[in-house]
Amino acid sequence: MPRILITTERVDKPDVLVMLDERIATSDLSSDHFAGQLIERIAWALADAESTEHKPTDHRERLWALQQERRPLMASVADTYC
Repeated sequence: MPRILITTERVDKPDVLVMLDERIATSDLSSDHFAGQLIERIAWALADAESTEHKPTDHRERLWALQQERRPLMASVADTYC
C-alpha cells in the first residue's frame, strides 16, 4: 500500500523526526471527508517539520507533546476509513 512520510531534514543534526507516516489507498480519496482530513494532517506535519528544523532542541519536546495530543484524532480518522 502506498505511504505518505513527512520527516525533518536538518543539515546540522542527522537525527530525523517523523512528522507523519500514513498508509493510504487511492480509494480512500473517494471520500471528500477523508481527503479533507488527510490534507489537514499533511498541513500539520509540514508545519511541524518546518518549525522543528528551525528551532532549538527543547522545541522538539513541545512538538512531541503536541503530536501526542493529535494522535487520538488521527487514530479515530484512520479507524473510520481503514
